[in-house]
Amino acid sequence: MTLFTDLNLYISDKFDGLFPFFRGLPYLRFDLQDVVVEAGTSPAYFDEVLRRMALVQQVTIDPDDDIIMHYITVLRKRRKLRLSNYLFKQFDLNTVAYQFERKPIWKSRGYKPLQILFEDKAYNINFSGIFTGIAHHDFAIEPRIEGEMRIINKTKNTIIHMYDDRGCDIVSKDINLLKDYYFKLNDLILEYNRTEIVQRLGI
Repeated sequence: MTLFTDLNLYISDKFDGLFPFFRGLPYLRFDLQDVVVEAGTSPAYFDEVLRRMALVQQVTIDPDDDIIMHYITVLRKRRKLRLSNYLFKQFDLNTVAYQFERKPIWKSRGYKPLQILFEDKAYNINFSGIFTGIAHHDFAIEPRIEGEMRIINKTKNTIIHMYDDRGCDIVSKDINLLKDYYFKLNDLILEYNRTEIVQRLGI
């Protein structure tokens, strides 16, 4: 069984096959920005983004959790993603299982959509390096990771999506688990979505 086949079966079982958008599922949305510091203007701004993501990781991911990292990007013609790429350096290549797939989620003329799965224990993954690359993406600051990355926690049946330096979502069908995360990370909840989140979780 390939990693992609295993993932599709898992998503069908645990998330109603809604991957990668998960509309209608219970979720939390975290605010990663410091409202005092203008976006992308100083190292202090990115330090705060990474501090908040570290808190999310600390609460929602244990070292022994089984993790699948799902990476989606588009490559211009003739461009390749090599093992020397910054993304691959965030994994232990002696322990990680990974697989490429060229079957795109969307169609893009002139580009080569690419998906990569990485599967390993959480303690073998450099989450801080991945969060840094995602946070830098919109600012042309190196190191950066172009594309989308979702953290699928098979142990806790959650999916974390840090979409950029602004915020992060976590989805799960386990309402009680999300409630626990809500109270532990209450200060990071995005106020714009708080009322909807509270109603959806029945808090």
